[in-house]
Amino acid sequence: MHDALRATENPHIAPLLGHIEIDDADPAKEPATDAMLQTFVPNASDGWRLATASVRDLYAEEFDPVLKGEELALMAKGGIPEAIKGEQAQVAWADVLTFIYPLWWAGPPAIAKGWMDRVFVYGRMYRSSARYDAGICSGKRMVARVTTGASGESCSHNGREGDTRLHLWPILFPFRYLGFEV
Repeated sequence: MHDALRATENPHIAPLLGHIEIDDADPAKEPATDAMLQTFVPNASDGWRLATASVRDLYAEEFDPVLKGEELALMAKGGIPEAIKGEQAQVAWADVLTFIYPLWWAGPPAIAKGWMDRVFVYGRMYRSSARYDAGICSGKRMVARVTTGASGESCSHNGREGDTRLHLWPILFPFRYLGFEV
């Protein structure tokens, strides 16, 4: 069990239940990212008690971020690769899905984007009648915990790194498209 899951009971948190999935997509295991992971679960409740939590390391699991032609062919026939079915089950299980990663070149590490490309597939995760507020993930929450390696001033609207919120939009939009509150 990850240390972040060993949080003590807090009597000030309402007795509602929820499931949280945290996907760690930091290949370097930077101290700032690890610190966020250590503090996120105990503080993620935002007024509700977690029933269960799962912390996954996509690099340690050797998740393959490459969407292959044979997978596309299978999906075109209505099939889903077994490995992807498991990932989709994790999304279905979670009330809160969290990605923790460093912002590199105005985007996430390739493994996070590749995870989305392989898991968020048409038919199972979205279709024209199941998007946004009517999406399969409606009622769920997505939280991105991102490190930048720069100061808040540098990552602000007029900062030299550019506004981090604008950099995050392309990676967060697909979650909103599926119905997540982002």
